[in-house]
Order: sequence, then structure tokens, then C-alpha cells
Amino acid sequence: MALPSFPDFVPVELALKDELEAFFRPLDDGICENTFASLFLASRASPHEVSRLGEHSLLVKGTEAVPGGGVPFARIAGDFPAAGELAALLSHPALGGCRVLRDIPAPVAADASLAAVLPHPAELDRDNCDYLYRRSELAELKGKAFHKKKNLLNQFNAAFRADFRPLDDETAADALLVLDAWAAQALDGSDEVQCRAALRWRKELGLYGFVLYADGAPAAFSLGEELRGGTVFDCHFEKALESVHGSYQAVNAFTARALPERIQFINREQDLGNAGLRQAKLSYRPCAMVEKFRVPLDRE
Repeated sequence: MALPSFPDFVPVELALKDELEAFFRPLDDGICENTFASLFLASRASPHEVSRLGEHSLLVKGTEAVPGGGVPFARIAGDFPAAGELAALLSHPALGGCRVLRDIPAPVAADASLAAVLPHPAELDRDNCDYLYRRSELAELKGKAFHKKKNLLNQFNAAFRADFRPLDDETAADALLVLDAWAAQALDGSDEVQCRAALRWRKELGLYGFVLYADGAPAAFSLGEELRGGTVFDCHFEKALESVHGSYQAVNAFTARALPERIQFINREQDLGNAGLRQAKLSYRPCAMVEKFRVPLDRE
């Protein structure tokens, strides 16, 4: 399958992997959506289509998963068109159903020439900003700020015989057991479909991760990929059993310790406006946020 040029689109499938990976690999914006794996996994939950705008630009159409119904959106990965080209693009019939332009990087949102052709000012999409952490801080949990996390980790280590293994052909079934148990009790299982797809196609997508065992029984797993030339680990999924006290803190810390030394930061992605998830992500003291902006596309 070849990637068509705009205004033609094709669904996101594995047949596009080589071409899309070659496009995404040089990008250094740090936005978690800008990888083939992220795009493919998102398309398992809701339809996504992709088109090439130019040598260094892609256009994606999809549907946001929100309460009450999906919101059709468009997003541009890579270089944004110049102001005149952007205005023509947004008024093209091929984007007629899209209600929002999302995942706009901060430098683009601050570009006055582009802002002048947008139907509305760009606004910070706080619910979709990525949380960025220093790997060393998550691995060591030093200082007063991490006192509670360190205590929970110590309680896990005191209560259980821990074993931490790569997520591979031998341990993938155990990760799936954790996901099944997590899904049976989750109040918000919005990423379950994507997580199952990630476990199924982890090798094809270039994902890797780890499985945590407590007294020999699978208790948690993490799964992600590298960004920015191997200096950032994007943790797409981190699942643990609530019944195993301290398992979330343990898989978080053990993952940070097990990652290659070249990894300087861990991207734990967005909170999607979930208050509990936001509190949990903030409690790990992010060193930065990968900001994304959005613009409504209605012109009323």
C-alpha cells in the first residue's frame, strides 16, 4: 500500500509501516501521537486516515473518543504549510467534516502568520498535553517529593518476592492476564482496545516493555517505544493489579531502572481530562509538559 497525496486518504494499516516510520523517525517535537505505532493503535479504536501533504508533512483525519459521541478532527504532523496553503487546506471539501485541528505544536501555535488564517485562536489542549519526566528521578525516587512513592515501593518489596522480566514471547501471555484482570475492574477502560492491539502487534510496531511478578504471579506490565533518537521512552501503557499493593509504583520505578542508559526522559502521555489520572501523573513531579494546541474549525 502506498501513501496517497492530498486530497486522497487511506486507512492506517500495517502495510504503511515502512513509509510512515521513515517519515516520523526524524521528528523531534516529542508529541506522543507522532509515531507509526501511536497512529496505528489509535486507528484500532476509531477510524483514522492519512494523506501526504508534502515531503515533510502528513495529514491525519480521525475521530476523538469523548463522552456523548466522537468529534471528527484533523491534525498535521511534520512541517506545517505556509499561511496561504494552510487556509486553502482547511477550506478544502476533503476536511469538510472535521470540527477541530488538534495536536498543534507550541511553536506553530505561536506563529502569527498562521494564526491570522485560522478561524479561531489556538487554545492550549491541556487534557492532551504529554507529561515528561526525568528517567533518573523515577528510577531513584529520591527526596521529600517522592517520599510516598518510595514508601509504597518499599512496601511492595517487603511483601512480595519481585521478579522483573522483559515483555517477550515468553511473558506476553502474562501481560495479557494482567490486562484482562485490569479491564474487569477498570472504571475507565478507554484504552483497552489499543492496549490489546499493542500486545498483539508489539514486534511489528517496534514496542518493548517489561512484566512485573509478585511471588511468581504477574502483577503489572509496561509497554512503549523510543522517541527523539532514543533519548525519550514513550510509555504507551502501564497496567497493574490494584489488589497487589504497590504494584503501580513498582512497575513505574522498575521500568525506569531497566531502560537503556541513553533514555533521559520518560513520556507518560496525557491525562485526557481524567481528574484521578491527572492527580496521579502530577504526583510524580513532571519536569515538563509537551504542549499541544487545538483550533475549532467552524467559522460561525
